[in-house]
Amino acid sequence: MNEKSIIKFQSLFRNYISKLKLNNLIIKIQSVVRKFLCKLRLNKLNDNFTLDIVNKLLDNYIDKINLNKEINKKLDKRKIRNDNFPCAISENIVKYAFSKKYNIMPSWNTKKGDLELLDNKILEVKAFSSIGPTSFGPNEMWYRLYIIDCTKFIEKKFKIYEINLSNNDSKFQNIKVNKNETFYSQSKNKRRPRISFNDLQKQLSENMKVIFDDSLEKLY
Repeated sequence: MNEKSIIKFQSLFRNYISKLKLNNLIIKIQSVVRKFLCKLRLNKLNDNFTLDIVNKLLDNYIDKINLNKEINKKLDKRKIRNDNFPCAISENIVKYAFSKKYNIMPSWNTKKGDLELLDNKILEVKAFSSIGPTSFGPNEMWYRLYIIDCTKFIEKKFKIYEINLSNNDSKFQNIKVNKNETFYSQSKNKRRPRISFNDLQKQLSENMKVIFDDSLEKLY
């Protein structure tokens, strides 16, 4: 091979390498764009229940609690009982916390359970604003369970725990709801299992983690 042939071969080889690098770069860019568009789709709000709506409902509930408090000061024996913390608020707070944590927006538009993912997996939400026990329906089903501590709702501060166990997991079914009965035994008998958050935390600490602990405004 003479010198001219060698130079021509080297030139062709460099062009080939350049084109190969360009093609690889284009493939990488396309992959990044696809992932970005997929992430946008997964994290898109699809139930129209915005954080502004959550805030308005929370303000309304706080006003009602404060009004009851003022009126009860003037009453003698019988007092006005506060309503339970609204599930529409707690469930949607968890929805936005889940989105912030995992870049996936669950839907509140579900016929069963509290929240639903695109693959039809159900997320169950339980809220507490006092030391009273949390109640479960005997036929409730879920992929993951979320407990939201609403004890500081007046300050609009919330703490959300994720329990990475389904309702069918043996570890969850075998939790003790009292000295003699388990979650499974009460559910099997069509009774509503009730357990305090502290007892639940003691038994499932290894499967429980905090996914949000802050004020509501941090979810914007």
